[in-house]
Amino acid sequence: MAMRYPITVIIRSLGRKRVVEALKSLTQQTFKNFQVVLLEMSPAGKPIATAQFAAQLPGLKQLITNKILPRSAALNLGIENANATAIAILDDDNLYAPEHP
Repeated sequence: MAMRYPITVIIRSLGRKRVVEALKSLTQQTFKNFQVVLLEMSPAGKPIATAQFAAQLPGLKQLITNKILPRSAALNLGIENANATAIAILDDDNLYAPEHP
């Protein structure tokens, strides 16, 4: 049975390099019990290497669509793959401060 988290952070990405910075900001959170669902929609099909974050973000799940989805469809796909009671959204070009609630 998969671990249940209180929060799932959904990141929708279009292959931007800044998504690495977004993931790094999640590794620096003071609250650690959350899942991350990274939805990679880059049509180029070059997903970001997430192995470097596996130890610090044990709930990290990467979904690769290889096509751009409408914002709402991408979010719904992320929610379908979430294992939490609450959802947070982090855009791939934004960062969370370490104390982000």
